[in-house]
Amino acid sequence: MTKVEPGQLRRWDSDSEVVVHRDMLFTVLCVNRRLTSPAWYYLINGERDWHFEKIIEEQSEVISEAG
Repeated sequence: MTKVEPGQLRRWDSDSEVVVHRDMLFTVLCVNRRLTSPAWYYLINGERDWHFEKIIEEQSEVISEAG
């Protein structure tokens, strides 16, 4: 489990039952800490989406770190 950080390129786990875009790449944008649990916005298929930090950490892998 790798900590979520802005600028990361990540891939959703193909076995995930929680996310819609399985096995797809996405870029982490920024965090929203105003919710009960931190939620991260990310760019996938040209659209902005979000998920809770715990889900991203557990159900995706880092492909490339921000440079």
